[in-house]
Amino acid sequence: MNLGFFGTDYKRTSIQEMELIYLNKESWPSVTHDVVHDSPIDELVILATCNRFEMYYVSQNTSEATQWIVNFISRWGEIPHSTLRSIGYTLEGDAVLRHLLNVAAGVESMVFGEDEILSQVKDAYHQFSSLNSTGPILNKVFQIAIATGKRVRHETEISRGSYSVSSIAVDAIRETIFDYFDKSIIVIGTGKIGNRAVKKLAAIGHPNLYVSNRTHMTAMRVGTESNCQVIPFDTIRSVASNFHIIIVATGSSDFILSKGNITKHAVTELIIDLAVPRNVDPLIESSTCRIIGVGGLQAIADKNVLKRQKESAKVTGILTEEQNRFHLWLDRRSVYH
Repeated sequence: MNLGFFGTDYKRTSIQEMELIYLNKESWPSVTHDVVHDSPIDELVILATCNRFEMYYVSQNTSEATQWIVNFISRWGEIPHSTLRSIGYTLEGDAVLRHLLNVAAGVESMVFGEDEILSQVKDAYHQFSSLNSTGPILNKVFQIAIATGKRVRHETEISRGSYSVSSIAVDAIRETIFDYFDKSIIVIGTGKIGNRAVKKLAAIGHPNLYVSNRTHMTAMRVGTESNCQVIPFDTIRSVASNFHIIIVATGSSDFILSKGNITKHAVTELIIDLAVPRNVDPLIESSTCRIIGVGGLQAIADKNVLKRQKESAKVTGILTEEQNRFHLWLDRRSVYH
């Protein structure tokens, strides 16, 4: 079916290495332009989350397309081919479809069965469809993946007790700082992950909660919805030291907080960086201020996996049915083309 894949995730490499090949969303229009005009790739969707970076594509020659992808990222990130090959991995044909079904179902997630990934798959598909880089194959593949993700969550208990990266971040606060209810918390970034973190903290009644976002109106809306105070984004670097706990989840490709922003008199005890690329300079970490990144959340996530994995057999059956459904569509399509 000429499906190809190149990518990596939290299971296969560190966040630091993933950052090397991460194409941020601002670059996607130019990437798709290059793909359309100067590559052997006919269709493309990029799925980029806080713990995975994956490129799905269709080409008459998937080996040639994969080589083009490797060359492109190598030039873009100034990364040697050998390094790139060690960070990422490739798939072809049916293995690509099965992988995407697993991803959409939450089977490949840090927390088995988490819900967040399904909306991220939807968003990726819609964004690249709007950039005119999808076609009949990826349209069908992603539509089946999204439908499969919904079906798995409806027909099994894989997502019972909704749990996401945002929820793990709140658990990390609980495990790191016993008396965290007495601490001030600010969430910087109100995209889906940041917004969920705010809602989770508001739902448990945290009394000293703040929010900040580059778009002030968005921050105001989130602040009103969750009854928390809003801090102007352009003051964050100067006031960060006043907060005990900081959660950062923006789409920035640069550090939001650097070493000089957390002064020696800071009250800051914990910073949770949920962004890829990282938004927090690791040099901030000290004996009095701990930083937890996406990779550091894995141990907490593992505690919540076992009860969900009992649903694996049901999930596998659904994925196989949907995979077969795609092949029937592909067979019918080949008859009429």
